[in-house]
Amino acid sequence: MKHIEIDLLFVRDLVQKGRITVSHVHTLDQLADLLMKALPRHRFQTLKSKIGVTDGTSILRGHIRKVITLPQITHPTTSVPPQNPHPQESNLYV
Repeated sequence: MKHIEIDLLFVRDLVQKGRITVSHVHTLDQLADLLMKALPRHRFQTLKSKIGVTDGTSILRGHIRKVITLPQITHPTTSVPPQNPHPQESNLYV
């Protein structure tokens, strides 16, 4: 309980100094409920859209990446190109 009292005093001090303003937020607009409570599906979807969370199924399933093979670059002072110690890293994924 002590940390709540410290937070309250901290916020009250900032309000009195005019550095922040505190306004009422209606129960239906409490965005933190999305992360803190078990909610009915409709309420969950509404809050999720308000904070801009998108459906992550395409990320979880992965996507096809285009592979670009990088050309071998030769060192100008030698006629033998340097060997890549990690040949699997010679491709660029976009």
